[in-house]
Amino acid sequence: MRIFSGISVKWKIYLIAIVSIIGFGSYLAFNVWINTKNTDLLTNVRDTYFPILEKATANGVRLERISELFNTAVLTGELEYLQSAETTANTMNQDFSAILALEPNKKEDIQAIQKNFSDYYNEAKGIAEEMATGEADFATIGQRVKSKEVLLELLESKLESFRKYSHANFSGNINEANKNSEFMLTSGFVIWVSSILVLTMTVYTIASIIIGSIISVSKSLHSIAKSGDVAQNIPVNSADEIGQLTQSFNELMDKLRERTHDLMSMMQNMHQGLFTITEDETIHKEYSAYIEKIFETEDVANTKYDALLFSHANIGSDQMDQIHTAISSLLGADEMMFAFNSHLLIPEYNASFPSGEGQAKTKILELDWDPIISEGTITKIMVTVRDVTELRAMQAEAEEQKQELDILGEIIKIAPNKFTSFIDNARKLLDENQAIIEKHDSKDIEVVANLFVNMHTIKGNARTYQFNAITDLVHEAETTYDRLRKEEAFPWEPATLLHELQLVRDAIEHYAKIKQEKLASNQTAELPAGSILISQDDYKHMLSTCEQPQPSNQAIAKMLRRFDTIPFESAIDDLIASLPSVAKQLNKPAPLIKIELSGLLLHKSYSELMGNVFTHLLRNAIDHGIETAEVRQQKGKVEQGTIYLESTYEKDGATIWLWDDGQGVNLKKLKNKALASGQISAETLEDPSAVANCLFMSGVSTAEEVTAISGRGVGMDAVKKYLQSKGCDIAIVIDENVDKHAELVPFKLKLTLADTLIEHADNTNHQAA
Repeated sequence: MRIFSGISVKWKIYLIAIVSIIGFGSYLAFNVWINTKNTDLLTNVRDTYFPILEKATANGVRLERISELFNTAVLTGELEYLQSAETTANTMNQDFSAILALEPNKKEDIQAIQKNFSDYYNEAKGIAEEMATGEADFATIGQRVKSKEVLLELLESKLESFRKYSHANFSGNINEANKNSEFMLTSGFVIWVSSILVLTMTVYTIASIIIGSIISVSKSLHSIAKSGDVAQNIPVNSADEIGQLTQSFNELMDKLRERTHDLMSMMQNMHQGLFTITEDETIHKEYSAYIEKIFETEDVANTKYDALLFSHANIGSDQMDQIHTAISSLLGADEMMFAFNSHLLIPEYNASFPSGEGQAKTKILELDWDPIISEGTITKIMVTVRDVTELRAMQAEAEEQKQELDILGEIIKIAPNKFTSFIDNARKLLDENQAIIEKHDSKDIEVVANLFVNMHTIKGNARTYQFNAITDLVHEAETTYDRLRKEEAFPWEPATLLHELQLVRDAIEHYAKIKQEKLASNQTAELPAGSILISQDDYKHMLSTCEQPQPSNQAIAKMLRRFDTIPFESAIDDLIASLPSVAKQLNKPAPLIKIELSGLLLHKSYSELMGNVFTHLLRNAIDHGIETAEVRQQKGKVEQGTIYLESTYEKDGATIWLWDDGQGVNLKKLKNKALASGQISAETLEDPSAVANCLFMSGVSTAEEVTAISGRGVGMDAVKKYLQSKGCDIAIVIDENVDKHAELVPFKLKLTLADTLIEHADNTNHQAA
C-alpha cells in the first residue's frame, strides 16, 4: 500500500493498464497466430466452397423446378410456364459459369454437366412446346420422353456427385478450423488465468486507495444534497487528482451560490409570473414573486397547479378537463408528445377576482407552456403567466381609433350635404322597417318584401359611398329578410329582427357621431333644412322679371321652381363614380358611361328618390347586363362595356332611357321564374315585353347566384314601387322585331317621370344650388 501512496491517480491507473497490456498481449499474440490459420481456412470456405455448394444445391432444386414447369405446361397448355422454365434455365447456366470461375480445376466436369443440362433442356422444351400447342407427333413422343428421362437421370447423377464433392471440401476446412480453435482454447486458458491473477492483485490494491478517497468525497456531497445547504464546502484530504477535483468543486459551488443569488433576486423582481409543474402536478417551491400579485394569494408552493391557475377562471368544464388530461399525459412522456398535445393548453383566459367593494374584477391572463426535458422525457412543465389586462385594453382602444380613422376617411371623400342626405334617408328607411316589424306579429311575404326593399336600398347607397362597416351589417340583416322570404320554415321573430335593425342603426349613428364630433369644425356649414341657395345672377334675373310692367306669374313661378333644382346628373354622380369600384368587385372592366339628359333638372326633394332608383338600375346593369371581358371578347365585343342614359322632355314630364350593350335579358328563364312564382298566368306572357316586365315582380330574378352587389330578386320591384309612389313609372321596352325564340334579348328601361319631379333648362339664365 505504501508503494502506491505516493503515486498520483493517473499513474495508478496507468499501472493497471501496463499489467493488463503485458498479460493480455501474450494472450492476444497466441490468438492471432491461431486465428490467422483459421482465417485462411474459413476464407476458402466463405469465398469458394460455400458459394460452390450453395449454387450446386440450388441448381439441383432448379432442375426439379424446370421439370415441374414443363409438366405443368403440357397439362395446362399454357406457354407462360415455358417462359418461366426459360428464365430458370438461364439462372442455372449463370450459376454453372460462376462455379467454373470459383473452381477452375473442375472445368471438365462442370462443362460436361452444362452440356448434359443443355441436351436435356432442349429435348424437354421441345416436347413440352409441342404437347402444349397440340403439334406433338404421338407416334414418336413416347421414345422422346424416355430419351429425355435418361438425360435427366444422368444430369441429376452428375449434379449430385459434384455437390458431394463441394460438400466434402466445405466440411473439411470447417473441421480443421475447429481443431485449431480447440488448441487455442486450451493453451489460451493457461495464459489468461496467469494474467488475471497478476492483474487482480494490482487492481485491488489501487482500487482500495482510489475508492477510499472517492467515498470520503461522496459522503460530503450526500450530506450537502440531503441538507440542501449549498453554503458548505467539501474537505480536501489529498493532493492527488481527487484532491484537486474536490478543490475545483468547491470553487464551482462558490460561483453557483453567486448565480443562484442573482437568479433568486431576478425571480423576486420580475413583472411576470413564472413557476414549474412537477410530476405530481403541484407547483415547485421556487417561483417568481409576481405570481402572488397576479393571483392575489401567497399559497403557491406545493399547491395543485389547477387550483392556482383556474380557481377564478371563466372557462368551461370541458376545456378544464382537456387541460388536466394534457398535463397528466405530458408529465413523464416523451418530449415529442408536447408538440402533439400543446394545442390543448389554453394560451389566454379571463379570471374574475373579488375586489374590495364586493364586486368582481376581471383580469386577462396570457400563458406560455414550455416543457423541461431530461434525457428525452418531460420531467416538469414551466408556466409563464402575464397579466395583459391593460395591454388588451390599449389594443382595443387602438383598434377602435383605427376603425374611427377608417370611417373618417370614408366620410371625407364625399360632400357634407350628400353625407347628410345619406344619413337622413337611412334613418327614414330604418324607421319604416321598425314600424313594420313592431306592427306585425306573424310572417307576411309582402311585409318581408317591403323590409327587404328598404334595407337593400340602404346597402346600395352605403356601397355607393363605400361605407364598408354599414354595408356589412346591412347585408347580414338583408340575409335574414331573404331567408324569411325564401324559407317557409324560417320563423318570424320580431325581437331578432329589431336587434339586427338596431345594429344597423347603431352603425349609421356611429358614422353620424364621428362626422359631428370630428369634422363639424372643419367643413363648410350646411344650409338649414328646407333652405334654398340661389346665385346672385339668379336673384337679379328674378328681380328684373318682377319689375316688368306686366310680369308673367308663370315665368316667375317657373324660375322659382328651378331655384330648388339640381342637374339630374348631380343626383346620380356619386353612383356613376362608384361604378368602377363595383365593376372591380365583379372582375369586370370599368364601364363607359354615355349621358345625354338634355338639360334635365330635378327637384332637390326628389334627389333621394332618384338616388335609390338608380342605385338598383346601374348596379344591375354591371352585375347582370354587361359581361366579363373574356365573354365579351368571345362575342366580338370590346372588353369595356357601355351604359347609356338619355332623356326626352315632354309637356307633362320627362322620359329617361337606360340601357347597356351587354347580354340582354333571358326571356325563357325569366318566363319560367315568373310562372314558378305563381304571380302570373302563361296566357299573359306571349308578348316578349310582357315577359320582360316580369322582372318587376317581387322575388323574380334571372341571376344565377346572389352577390354582394345584387341578385336577390327584389331590386327591380323596389324601383317600380319607389317610382309609382311619386306618380312615376318604369317599364322594359323590347323591339317589336326581336326574335321571340332568342335566348338573350336586348332591352331598354323606360323611366317616366312626372312633371312635379323635374324642370327643363331653357335659355333663361339661372343657376340652381
